[in-house]
Amino acid sequence: MGFLSNKKVIGLASLSLLGLFLVVLYFIGSWSLKKSNQQEIINNLTNFSLSALGDNSSSNLTSRLTDALTQEVITQNTSNPDPSLTREALINKLTSETLANFDPAKIIPVISTQDLNISSNTSSKAIDNYLNSLQTIISQGSLSGVNLSDKTSALPQIVSNYENMISALYKVSVPTNLVEFHSRELSLLLAKLAVYKKINDFEQDPLGAIAAIKSNDFLDSEFEILKQDLNNFLTSISYE
Repeated sequence: MGFLSNKKVIGLASLSLLGLFLVVLYFIGSWSLKKSNQQEIINNLTNFSLSALGDNSSSNLTSRLTDALTQEVITQNTSNPDPSLTREALINKLTSETLANFDPAKIIPVISTQDLNISSNTSSKAIDNYLNSLQTIISQGSLSGVNLSDKTSALPQIVSNYENMISALYKVSVPTNLVEFHSRELSLLLAKLAVYKKINDFEQDPLGAIAAIKSNDFLDSEFEILKQDLNNFLTSISYE
């Protein structure tokens, strides 16, 4: 009887270990899937911003300017030519028109709140924890570890820092009453990521890089507006 009891105990222990093993596998698989999905979301949103900066599968802003220049030269040669439009003047004219028609607001992607780690806890402590996490993530990113005097490594390092910041911000717990601000922060950082990627790609698309630099100034002003809006909200909010 004792022998049978021991076998039952061993069997139950084995089943418990097997169950624990399966649970661990489940969480590892869930974590890997979530990480993979998160990276896909970040890539898709960054590609949206890059597309708004002129990138698509077949051309970019510079190549489209070249096409427009070619067409303009053909037009000038087959119709009444404008003697004041030298080749240099024509390039400047088309470049100015392209940049003037470029709207930097269009590179800001829309964040789906379903992809965020939202908490129903809106207590003072929860908000403080969120703000502390946000400050830590931002301070450890951006220009952290970047050697600005090394032009070869600086931009790739900034791109890597922004990717890490964005990934961390998707994981942080966000109180429901701060979701709007968190979404705006993420969307601006994703647009910034696309800007730095585009600037880093200057040789392949010089005009697109110029548009990215123009966008960077706009995004900086949007960050200032976000900062002021968040400060106003925190001043007026009633903590639970």
